[in-house]
Amino acid sequence: MKKLILLVFVSIFLLFPNYQTDLDNMPYAGDEIQYWEIGYGIFSSGEYKREIINSSIDENSKLELGYRRGELIYPLLIATVLKINNFSNDISIENCDSINCYVFDQEVRMLVFVSYLLKISIVVVTFKNLIQRFSSPFSFILSLTLLLMLPNEYKDLITVFLLTIGIHNYHKQKNWSLIIFCILPLSNAVFLYILPFVFVTYLYLKKQSIKNLSITILVLLLPSLLWMTRNYLNFNEFSLTGRAAEVLSIRAEYSTNNFEQIRAGYIFYTPSKPFIFGAIQGNFWNYVATSGSDIVYDRSNPISSYKKAKNLTGVVGSKLEKQSFESKTYIEQQKILNTVSIDLIRENITQHFLLSTVFGYRGMFPAINFDFTEFYSVPEWITQFVKEIFSLLRLFFIPYGLIKSLINFYNKKVSFSSILLIILWGFFAFFTHFIPRYATYLLIPAVLFIANIDKEEA
Repeated sequence: MKKLILLVFVSIFLLFPNYQTDLDNMPYAGDEIQYWEIGYGIFSSGEYKREIINSSIDENSKLELGYRRGELIYPLLIATVLKINNFSNDISIENCDSINCYVFDQEVRMLVFVSYLLKISIVVVTFKNLIQRFSSPFSFILSLTLLLMLPNEYKDLITVFLLTIGIHNYHKQKNWSLIIFCILPLSNAVFLYILPFVFVTYLYLKKQSIKNLSITILVLLLPSLLWMTRNYLNFNEFSLTGRAAEVLSIRAEYSTNNFEQIRAGYIFYTPSKPFIFGAIQGNFWNYVATSGSDIVYDRSNPISSYKKAKNLTGVVGSKLEKQSFESKTYIEQQKILNTVSIDLIRENITQHFLLSTVFGYRGMFPAINFDFTEFYSVPEWITQFVKEIFSLLRLFFIPYGLIKSLINFYNKKVSFSSILLIILWGFFAFFTHFIPRYATYLLIPAVLFIANIDKEEA
């Protein structure tokens, strides 16, 4: 108990700077704002729509914009908090220019508090598993390393929390765990594609009957199928969200990179810490610059692959010009975008496969949040030492967990968490450009596999 209390205390110490920042800035611009607008739409009208304050768009457009961000759980949580705090009252928004308005300050405080409870809960569950295999000091510092890599985005944090509870309980309370996995795609749609493959692979290797496997998959998919049916009836689209084509188009744009840029991608995505990694990256950076990879892979650069895909100013955009893309409805645009992206990937299939190894490499190194060193004015030599230690420990998560999982799989050792880790990594490497927040989804299956949570199957 003393160890857990100390872990919670240190976690609060490390999280406090970000807690203050979130109180001042939530909801953040971008995706976060959109989920808040949907949450407000649910609260104010009972419908899943983006209620954009001071906007004149029609109701059908609001519903369609809600469909684009179709993951239900986070907006529903926002709507619930709004309802709890305003049970019998409306929220006066006359003086608000957007959803990021002072009238929602109370709800922001509640949601920020809940989010940090989730983070501490994840770390505590992880520590309780690690300590069964490793010493207390090593388990303690590994848990803190995980804490510093947890996602800042609220929706992703909910996803990681559900993953933690689902995997932790899988060998203890399978029915409860299955319920958690059922709702996971409603937090992040990628799990609609990943989880059936994981369960089919795992249960097949465990020699489960076809009947048992079929029932499990049906139960697993039921909530998603119900939500997809709702979307089909409203938008003629049998899917969870309306953004899958956009993600695929970004990957398709990357597939037009030349082979020199693909090779340079390994150097570009090598982290600067620990110092040996930074030394290697610095030694080869000239190759990255001369190949133009410092531009291609820089998401903020207007002529990067990412920006050209988002703004339709690259190869994908040029192909769409022949399709009268701008004159189509959003649903029609997504179908065209999906077709064009798949065709472009086929044209560049070799680059696509090679890029999968580059992005797979990138996904092994989630970002570490070192804001606490600046907040507490830590001396520079201590800051550098702390960064080296945590960056070194980061290698013990996805890189070590993935290699060990692949070895176990090759040796026919069945493990639920290792299979989930392998398939998650493969999916993000093959279909996305593996941004750091995607990598955070791999942390939990990796660390719980390392903690030998599947020990009864070893």
